[in-house]
Amino acid sequence: MLARGEEVPRWAKRYAVYRRRGLPCPRCGTPVASERLGLQTMYWCPGCQQYP
Repeated sequence: MLARGEEVPRWAKRYAVYRRRGLPCPRCGTPVASERLGLQTMYWCPGCQQYP
Protein backbone atom coordinates (compact mmCIF):
# COMPACT_ATOMS: atom_id res chain seq x y z
CA MET A 1 0.00 0.00 0.00
CA LEU A 2 2.78 2.42 0.86
CA ALA A 3 4.55 1.75 -2.45
CA ARG A 4 1.36 2.64 -4.32
CA GLY A 5 0.84 5.78 -2.25
CA GLU A 6 -2.35 4.46 -0.65
CA GLU A 7 -3.35 5.20 2.91
CA VAL A 8 -2.53 2.43 5.37
CA PRO A 9 -5.66 1.28 7.26
CA ARG A 10 -5.72 1.71 11.02
CA TRP A 11 -7.35 -0.91 13.22
CA ALA A 12 -7.40 0.92 16.55
CA LYS A 13 -10.81 -0.36 17.63
CA ARG A 14 -10.13 -3.93 16.52
CA TYR A 15 -6.98 -4.10 18.63
CA ALA A 16 -8.18 -1.90 21.48
CA VAL A 17 -6.91 -4.27 24.22
CA TYR A 18 -3.72 -5.57 22.55
CA ARG A 19 -0.82 -5.49 25.03
CA ARG A 20 -2.99 -3.83 27.70
CA ARG A 21 -3.02 -6.65 30.26
CA GLY A 22 -4.24 -5.38 33.60
CA LEU A 23 -5.24 -1.99 32.21
CA PRO A 24 -8.91 -0.99 32.00
CA CYS A 25 -10.84 -1.91 28.86
CA PRO A 26 -11.62 1.29 26.91
CA ARG A 27 -15.22 0.09 26.47
CA CYS A 28 -16.30 -1.15 29.93
CA GLY A 29 -13.40 -0.54 32.34
CA THR A 30 -12.82 -4.21 33.25
CA PRO A 31 -9.11 -5.10 33.53
CA VAL A 32 -7.82 -6.73 30.34
CA ALA A 33 -6.82 -10.41 30.62
CA SER A 34 -4.23 -12.34 28.64
CA GLU A 35 -3.10 -15.91 28.15
CA ARG A 36 -0.26 -17.52 26.28
CA LEU A 37 -1.28 -19.92 23.48
CA GLY A 38 1.74 -21.54 21.89
CA LEU A 39 4.05 -18.76 20.76
CA GLN A 40 1.38 -16.06 20.82
CA THR A 41 -0.36 -14.16 23.59
CA MET A 42 -4.10 -13.53 23.41
CA TYR A 43 -5.61 -10.44 25.02
CA TRP A 44 -9.31 -9.98 25.76
CA CYS A 45 -11.71 -8.14 28.01
CA PRO A 46 -13.56 -10.55 30.35
CA GLY A 47 -16.39 -8.01 30.61
CA CYS A 48 -16.97 -7.63 26.86
CA GLN A 49 -15.76 -10.96 25.47
CA GLN A 50 -16.07 -14.59 26.43
CA TYR A 51 -12.98 -16.68 27.07
CA PRO A 52 -11.91 -18.22 23.75
